[in-house]
Amino acid sequence: MLERIKQLSEFKLFITFLIIIFASRSLYLVFSLSNFPWFYEWEAMRYLTDFKNGDMSFSSFIFLYEIKNQFQLFTKILYLTLFSINDFVWSPKFFTIIVQIIPSIYIAIIIKNLFRDNLNSYLLLFFLVVFSIFPASLANFYHFSETHFYFHILISVLSFEVFIKFQNKKIRFLLIIFLFCCAALNMEFVALTLYLTFTAFFLVKFFEMKDKNFFYLFLLSLILAALYYKGLYFFEIPSINDASQLAEKKIGRSIYLVFKGFFHQNSLLIGLFIIFGITKYKKLYADLNENKNKNFIILILIFFFVFIGSVAISRVQIYDRYRDLIQIGGLISLFLYSKLLIESKFSKLFLTTITLIVIAYNSLFFLDKFYERRKESIKYDYLLSKSISSFILYNKEIKKNDLDKNGKKYVDQIMISVSNKIINIQ
Repeated sequence: MLERIKQLSEFKLFITFLIIIFASRSLYLVFSLSNFPWFYEWEAMRYLTDFKNGDMSFSSFIFLYEIKNQFQLFTKILYLTLFSINDFVWSPKFFTIIVQIIPSIYIAIIIKNLFRDNLNSYLLLFFLVVFSIFPASLANFYHFSETHFYFHILISVLSFEVFIKFQNKKIRFLLIIFLFCCAALNMEFVALTLYLTFTAFFLVKFFEMKDKNFFYLFLLSLILAALYYKGLYFFEIPSINDASQLAEKKIGRSIYLVFKGFFHQNSLLIGLFIIFGITKYKKLYADLNENKNKNFIILILIFFFVFIGSVAISRVQIYDRYRDLIQIGGLISLFLYSKLLIESKFSKLFLTTITLIVIAYNSLFFLDKFYERRKESIKYDYLLSKSISSFILYNKEIKKNDLDKNGKKYVDQIMISVSNKIINIQ
C-alpha cells in the first residue's frame, strides 16, 4: 500500500488527501453542528433578512463591516451566493459543510508539496492522516462567519503554489498580484503576513543565490508592504483598531507568545524539530536542495514564522481562531520528522514518541470537544424548535428563558428570521 501511495502523482496525492480531509470534516459537522445558526451566527441573519426583503442591495452587503469588522469579500459572496441559490433560506449545517472544502484544499496542497516522494514509512503516513483529519480551530470550524481565516490561508498557499509552478514570468506575476489583491480584500491587515512572507523569501534567496535580482525584489516588496501598511492607517480601515493591539504589552509577553507558538500542540512542537534540524543542518540542507518543491517549503516555513511574529507583536494571546494557521507548523514538523529519522536510534525513538503523544492529545482534545458540542447542539436545537413552533402556531413570543445560553442573546433576531422564513423550521 505504501509503495502505491508513493507512486501517486502530485495531483493524485492532492485529490486523495482532499477527499479524506473533506469527508472527515463533513462527518464531524453532520453529527455535532446545530441545524440552526449557532450562537453569534445569528448576527448575519439580520443582514440576510434585509437582503431578501430588498432593503439591502448586493453591493451594500459586500461593503458591510459589521460582520467581524473585516472586509471579507469572499465570505460575503459565499453568504449571498448560497443564500440565493437556496431560495433565500439559510441552511447553516449544510453551508458550513460546504466551506470545509477550503481548508481541505489548502491542507492537501501543502501535503502534496511536502510529502510527494517523502512518505517513507507507514508510521509517517499514519501521523499525517490522523493529524490532517482533525480541525485545529473550533471557532473557525463551527462558524461560517469565520471563513475569512480559511480564505487567508488558501490565498497564501495558492500564491506559493503559483510562484513555484508557473514558469511564465508574466503570467506568474499577474496571478500573484491578483492573489495579493484577494488577500487584501479578504482580511486587510492580516494580508501583510503574505506580503512579508514574500519579502523575507526574496531576501533568503538573495543570500542563497547571490543574485541581485532577488535583492531588488526584496526592496520592492518591502517598500510596497510598508506603503500598504501606511495606507491602512491613512484610509482608517476599521480592522486596524482591532488588529494592532500594541499598547500596554511588555516585551516579555511577546517572547512568551513566540515560545508558545513554536511549542504549541497544534504545531506539533515545531520548535523541537527545528532544534533537531539544526543539529543535522548539512543533511537537511542537502535534502532540501534536491527537492523540486524547495521554494514552496521555504515559503510555507517563512509564512509560519511571520505569522508567529505578527501574533507576538500585535496580540496578547494565541486565540483559538489562529490554530488553523499554527496547524501549518504541524505539517512542517512532520516533514522535518521524515527527514530527521536517520542514524541515531535515540532521536528516532524520542521524536516518534513526542509526535505520537502530541497527535494523540490533539485528536482526543477535538473528540472531547466534538462530543461536548454534540450534546449542546441537541439541547440547543430542541429548545429552539420548541420555541419556534410555539411562535409559529400560537404566536407565542420567544423569551430568553425559553432558550439555552447560546441563544438567549439573539431572541429578537431569531423571531425576525422565523417571521421572514430565512431559516428551515425543524
